[in-house]
Amino acid sequence: DNAGNNNGGDDTDVKETYVVTVKDADGNAVAGVEIAMIKVTAAGEMPYPGAKETAADGKASFEVKAGTWKASVEDVPAGYVLPEGSFNFTDKAVTITLESLPTYTIKVVDQHGNAVAGAGVQMCKKGESGVCVAYRNPTNENGESSMQIADGSFEAQVTRVPDGYTKPEGYFDFEGSAVTGYTVIIQVTKN
Repeated sequence: DNAGNNNGGDDTDVKETYVVTVKDADGNAVAGVEIAMIKVTAAGEMPYPGAKETAADGKASFEVKAGTWKASVEDVPAGYVLPEGSFNFTDKAVTITLESLPTYTIKVVDQHGNAVAGAGVQMCKKGESGVCVAYRNPTNENGESSMQIADGSFEAQVTRVPDGYTKPEGYFDFEGSAVTGYTVIIQVTKN
């Protein structure tokens, strides 16, 4: 007697495991990505409570009721672009590839091409002098200061130099691409 069993094609109590794998463009696992599940119904899409972070292997597993599901990325670690939209599962699995944020490097050298450590630098939106990114890291021993930030149109400025140097005035353009990274070399004068 199956009177107490709910087997008449209604599989709402059947649990299935769905696995989301997150990798970077080089195929490496990305840990710390917040993944949410979305239940797809005739009435539309409904968020499922309980987002999870990917583990060191780049995977997050969800034990959910049988049905149609999608995954969405809610948050990513520093250095990655947050993808928009949702991702469809195939055979209860989906792999999501994250784009890395481009790297912007400001290099400060003296008139002889020698690296200048300890120079203060900043990035500003191109054409909007004074609209600067909170980026005032001093240059390292190689005369460089780098950061990853959403692709945009930026220019660089030297805000201060170590004793014995004179800083140039104005803003300087980056060269490169989102794939290779952007670099600007700014020359200061050693007194």
